[in-house]
Amino acid sequence: MEQVLSRKWLSDCHRYTVTIDKKCLGKMLRIASLSHPAEIGGALIGRYTHDGFDAFVISATGPPGDSHSQRSTFTRGARGLAKFFLRLYEKFAFGLHYVGEWHSHPCGLPNPSGIDDESLMRISRYDRANCSEPILIIVGGSPNMGRKLGVYVYSRARGRIRLTPTGDDI
Repeated sequence: MEQVLSRKWLSDCHRYTVTIDKKCLGKMLRIASLSHPAEIGGALIGRYTHDGFDAFVISATGPPGDSHSQRSTFTRGARGLAKFFLRLYEKFAFGLHYVGEWHSHPCGLPNPSGIDDESLMRISRYDRANCSEPILIIVGGSPNMGRKLGVYVYSRARGRIRLTPTGDDI
């Protein structure tokens, strides 16, 4: 089992932070390992501070049943997610909600592709998503070669913002 060491990421401008629950990181690593060498992913669940600059990722979903996974592409489906997030939103008194996406880049770097950039910027502008600064987490590498995480915030006003770990990476 891969040990998770890093939990907090910070932007170079020190404006944005993303803290990821240790169990959530472990879940993403397990799902990525089980799917290896195909890409896999899901949605992120969490909350923001009142000012919106600090995010807390509490959990991650696996891929919905209508997702498509191949060696170098992943398209997350949506089957059942709207109902899932509505129940989550109601259960936690409007505290937890959709905060972004995650996926793997098997044996690759945890850098966003042009498709990733386009998709996350589209989410940031989609008012019904209620997520003007979605987070993207990319699990790169492999269980045998080691893992690296890429953590990004996509801002309507500022575009893609790369965050770096404040401690050891995974």
